[in-house]
This record gives sequence, structure tokens and C-alpha cells, in this order.
Amino acid sequence: DGIRDIGVTGVQTCALPISELTGRVVATEIRPDGRRLVLDRVNLPGLPPERVPERVRLRVPRERGLPLPGERVALRAQLVPPPLPVAPGAYDFARWAWFERIGAVGSARGSVRVLASGEVAEWRLELNAARTRLVAWVLARDAGPAGQISAALLTGEMGHIQPDLMAAMRDSGLAHLLSISGLHRSEEHTSELQSRQYLVCRLLLEKK
Repeated sequence: DGIRDIGVTGVQTCALPISELTGRVVATEIRPDGRRLVLDRVNLPGLPPERVPERVRLRVPRERGLPLPGERVALRAQLVPPPLPVAPGAYDFARWAWFERIGAVGSARGSVRVLASGEVAEWRLELNAARTRLVAWVLARDAGPAGQISAALLTGEMGHIQPDLMAAMRDSGLAHLLSISGLHRSEEHTSELQSRQYLVCRLLLEKK
């Protein structure tokens, strides 16, 4: 039937041919070549709820609209399990995905349609949405190196930084500055730093 699923130590993974799926956006990453969305509460055709991954990550094309965390979306996509290392000692994406509860990855085919906004009012989703809007707001005013670095320092997001600029930051020994700004991702710093960052995002966006 073209559907394959594997349960690995509590994280459900699956492979699925190009199909229509729906889910709630929990994270949006702006990248030089498009967008990445992480979805939860996913509905996959042909799979009962207990066989659906808790989260899926999708690469979507650059579009005029930008799906935000908290929105429920529909799209066509092909899914595969998180890839294993390509060689001994290589980066283990599947391990990272396990800790993020991501059981499938893939690419969208066509546009993303927003079905509903603000499905559940959660402060973490509101913060992620504010962070995404702030990155887009900064890049709309300066898409060059200064804007890319400014957006990273303000939000901790680095996916939008061009590869050559990121390489230059690493070579110069300055990449740790961006990592420091992203400490909000660690659980032990989550509450205090995310609260402060949420307030900064709201104040800056209200003044635009």
C-alpha cells in the first residue's frame, strides 16, 4: 500500500508516498532556500492515530505567505523516516530527531494552505510565532549580512543565515555569539529567557 511505519523506542516513524496531510505548526524556520515547518497533531491518510508520528518536519517552498506556529495547515508531501548517518561518525540526524519527537521528514509538493489560526492558545506557540514574525520583519528591511546577524541575535534563530556568512562566523570564532543568544532553547533556561524574549518581540513588533 506504499505505507511503512516503524516504532523505535517510543518514537513512531513512518514512510508515506505523496499524500495530503494536515497538522498544527509548532515551529517555522526561515531559510535561504525556503522554509521548514514542524507539525504536530498530524493527520495522515491511511494511518490510524496510534501509528502517526508525534511530529513531522517538512521543507516547503518560499511563498508570499508564511505559516506561523499555532496555525493548522494542509499540504501535499512525501514522508520518510529521519535519515541515519551516511558514514561512521557522521552527523546523526535521526538521533537529534528522536529527542525532538520527530518521526518523519519530507518535502511539500505545492503550496501550503492555512485552515485555521490560533487553534490552541499556548504561550510557547505564541512566542515561536512572534520570533518568526520578527525574523521576517528584520529580513524584509535588510536581507544582507547585517540583517541576518541582527535577526539571529534578537531571536536565536540561525536557519536564515546564508551558508557563506555562517562559515565566516565560524572561521572568525564569533559563531558562539549566536549560540549564546539561542540559550532559550535549553530547558534549564526556558522559562526566564523565553519570557524576556517574548516581551522583546512584542515590543519591537508593536512599533513596526
